[in-house]
Amino acid sequence: MGLLDNLNKVADKASKVAADKISDVTQKVDATVSSADSGHLLQGMLGNYQKQNIDSVASRWVHMLIENEQVISAYKLVRDEIVVTNHRLLFVDAQGVTGQKKAITQIFLDTIVDVKFTAAGFGFDDTDIYITYLTNPYYKAYETSLSVHHFEFPKKLDVSDFYRFLVQISVENRIKINS
Repeated sequence: MGLLDNLNKVADKASKVAADKISDVTQKVDATVSSADSGHLLQGMLGNYQKQNIDSVASRWVHMLIENEQVISAYKLVRDEIVVTNHRLLFVDAQGVTGQKKAITQIFLDTIVDVKFTAAGFGFDDTDIYITYLTNPYYKAYETSLSVHHFEFPKKLDVSDFYRFLVQISVENRIKINS
């Protein structure tokens, strides 16, 4: 009978630990959802980015910036972010239930060769920006390797400055590559 009692105690303790962990995760998720206002939450659920305060983004991601790199602008989903610096675009993908694990992907600005803009239409249409960039490190290679990254922004967000910035970068890059 002693072994059975010990097994029951261990099972009860494991059950309590698991319940506490689930409660902690639930509280973190609830706090994240309640901290976002309903407009941002709805836009995030639709996959739309919202503009962020540059100073707060720069202080939060200072450990990821290289020497002389500065944050120019930033956009955020419910948990994911786009950070635009003077050298690259950073895509921060929060993973898992709590979002504490983050995958960071970058596109160097000097690899961007084309930008496509689709204006928002009627109803639930979004503003879309497609960035085409070189994925091989040799820009004047005989064979180029390209990739496209797509962003959706809410129609009420003015992304014209971001679009013009990307187009200017792509024009300068094409001139450099082809000269």
